Amino acid sequence: MTKVAIGVPIPSNVPSDFIRNLIDLISYTKKIPDIELSYLDREGVSTAKNRNFILQRAIEIGVDYIVWLDADMLYPHDMIVKYLAQSFDIIGCEYFKR
Repeated sequence: MTKVAIGVPIPSNVPSDFIRNLIDLISYTKKIPDIELSYLDREGVSTAKNRNFILQRAIEIGVDYIVWLDADMLYPHDMIVKYLAQSFDIIGCEYFKR
């Protein structure tokens, strides 16, 4: 069983599109029998402090991987499953200027 945590540092306002997208991502991933999925978040103005809090909690519950999501982005519903199919310890993405 692969233990995966979704970590979301929450800003003061979260777009409804992100919430719908997150529900799709979690629903799809939970259908995969070999993945145990957790959701961790922390609200506050300091993204760095929020990430550190989330990471500490992920370590405490013993996850194998953490997937960081920012609330101002949308993600493919099958992203976690595709990431786990790769043989890399770290997978990043390219951010384009807005």
